[in-house]
Amino acid sequence: MPLFPFALVMLSAVMHAGWNLQVRQRQDPLAFLRMLAVVVGVGIGPAVAAELLLQPVLAATWKWLLLAGVCQGVYCTSLSFGYRHGDFTVVYPLARALPAVLLAGFDVWAGHAPSALGWAGLLMVALGCALIPLESLRNISAKTYFNRSTGWTVLIALATVGYTLADSRAAKQLPSLASLLQYHVFVMVLDVFFFALLLWLLREPVKLSFPRGTRLSTLLASGAMFGGYSLVLWVYQFSEQASYVVALRQVSIVLGVAGAAWLFREPAARWRLAMATVIVAGVLCIKFAA
Repeated sequence: MPLFPFALVMLSAVMHAGWNLQVRQRQDPLAFLRMLAVVVGVGIGPAVAAELLLQPVLAATWKWLLLAGVCQGVYCTSLSFGYRHGDFTVVYPLARALPAVLLAGFDVWAGHAPSALGWAGLLMVALGCALIPLESLRNISAKTYFNRSTGWTVLIALATVGYTLADSRAAKQLPSLASLLQYHVFVMVLDVFFFALLLWLLREPVKLSFPRGTRLSTLLASGAMFGGYSLVLWVYQFSEQASYVVALRQVSIVLGVAGAAWLFREPAARWRLAMATVIVAGVLCIKFAA
């Protein structure tokens, strides 16, 4: 992968790890909803104005936009409840292990199969993600993978595949970075709707009030969430293999594991940092893959 899109994905990974750590620290599903509401509140006016006066995007991308909105609503719900019932250093890596490999299958089907080095990198990333929840190989336990957070983790992975497929296809139909940002805002409008609907169905209170002392942190996290994924959408215009982009983003696991070990005192820091090294090795393979 060329240096410029690679650098964009690395920056996106830093931003992604940062806001995920903040959501995990609060253990509050509504924190996620507030972040989305901030993005929509700030972005909806310019997005609608651009749709009416400049470059319309809805007609060309509405089916991908709808699929991405539904999947991101499921993703947000599952991520919030997964963090409530499990360790960050378990839920986050496992949720990222499956999508890269599954998306590689879709790339093969679309005629853009990864190279041999690319496959090696993808498998290393997936292996590192799958093993990083363990404390060591000597105490493998089914409880690590099958617990109250397991179902949410599987939903996170499947939702990630769904919105990645939708967004990568939509991005290739849009002519500019501005139109990508416009599309992203509209996806987040649907994301808020479906996230709030799922919270209501799960009998969670849906409130958008900001607890004292959280306004600045929520604003920063909202910017990181929107900006980080906007960079990914941009990279989809440079790369034919969505699986490469998703795998490269997993460098955020390295940052997230280190941050969680430090902030939350979660166990097995050395083992998880070793597996993070495997992920980084896989990322480097993808960087130099054809």
